[in-house]
Amino acid sequence: MPLFSIIIPIYNSEKFIKKCLLSVLKQKFSNYEIIIINDHSLDRSLEICKKFRKKYPVIKILNQKKNKGVSFCRNLGIKSSIGEYIIFLDSDDYLMKASLSKLSKFIKYNRNSEIIIVQHNVSSDGNIYEKHINKANINNEEKVKFINKIPYFTGFCWRVITKRKFLERKNIFFVDAHQYEDEDFFCKLIIYSKFITFFKYKFYFYRRSTNSLGHTINFNTTRSCVVILKSLLKLYKLKNISFQKRKYCESRITIILQHLYPLLFLTSNKNLTILSKDIYENIYLFSLLKKIKSENGFKLVLHKKKINYLLNCKKIIEKNTISKIKNLNVENFYLFCMDKYSYAVAKILLKHNFKIKGFLDNNHGRKNHSKFNIKFIQIKHAIKKIKNDKDYVIICNQRREHIISIATQLINQGISKKKILIKTFTLNLEEKIKNY
Repeated sequence: MPLFSIIIPIYNSEKFIKKCLLSVLKQKFSNYEIIIINDHSLDRSLEICKKFRKKYPVIKILNQKKNKGVSFCRNLGIKSSIGEYIIFLDSDDYLMKASLSKLSKFIKYNRNSEIIIVQHNVSSDGNIYEKHINKANINNEEKVKFINKIPYFTGFCWRVITKRKFLERKNIFFVDAHQYEDEDFFCKLIIYSKFITFFKYKFYFYRRSTNSLGHTINFNTTRSCVVILKSLLKLYKLKNISFQKRKYCESRITIILQHLYPLLFLTSNKNLTILSKDIYENIYLFSLLKKIKSENGFKLVLHKKKINYLLNCKKIIEKNTISKIKNLNVENFYLFCMDKYSYAVAKILLKHNFKIKGFLDNNHGRKNHSKFNIKFIQIKHAIKKIKNDKDYVIICNQRREHIISIATQLINQGISKKKILIKTFTLNLEEKIKNY
């Protein structure tokens, strides 16, 4: 039995799959199997993988004749695996050098570990290891408390190495959703685990891609939020959950709601009605939102009678977002950060006949992007116009430290504080646009 089963779903991954596979195959460690699940790729991904399989017998390829989505592929990988531990690896990412040999040595002295949380390169929560955290006197509840204290902790499935028998015993799999499935999966691991450990070495490199599934916005994106909320609320409903584990579950619910709110403006009213019907049919679960300690505006619209919950949320957000702007006597805006949050603000402003002169972003990979026929504009080209005209900038980023960094950047380039506004989609539906 191999020590590791490395599960790699692929879909149109020809640009990155070679580096991904070589990051595993070139490790000075060989006690593993690689399970590639080709999710009906339309490019050369499968061809490339087959060439690798001829040379490396540790590779197994499962080929899907229809596109089933990443959750289905990962679940199939789990069911097909025989390794002691499961490693999830996305096809456009890669493992750090010597990471497997270091991990194998770590496991040798931590055989009870059901889940091992590893270090990665993304954001402030990538390096969360502390020397004391794996000591014998630190119980599991304290470790979950440690996670709960980390700002903006994200439950990527690839940041955790999981014992396969633990997944089988607890029947833990990915829920059928196109996005945000990681948060639900990771929450299940936290809820059901008794032995968590932390790996101190850099293990995983996540490649940011503006064309990845995480940046896709369609009906399935909004549906995924509702599906994941249902699953998380089922976990929240479980009895005999410790205080810290329930707190972690609450934090995931919070995150999904914050993803959902801007998506309401990028989904048709017809589809919002369909999703609201699903909420109504599961109102016994969604009513649990009223019991969650953190204030969330969604529970304001939850009633036992059949109504369009999501459309009501949308109306409240729109009304309070536009109320501040109407008093500014300004018609033209730039939106900073080109993502679903700025797209939602754009939809609100355009509906009320305001003009958006461009999207701004520090990610220059966005330079050829546009949305609603509004183009990305490099900041250096927009600064002069904003200084001279009666234009405002609305920062649509959701993280406080990023908002401060962006505002500081604009101020340092001569933009008046009075021209900088902030729109965050917090749990409070009635939150208005703010001055910086």
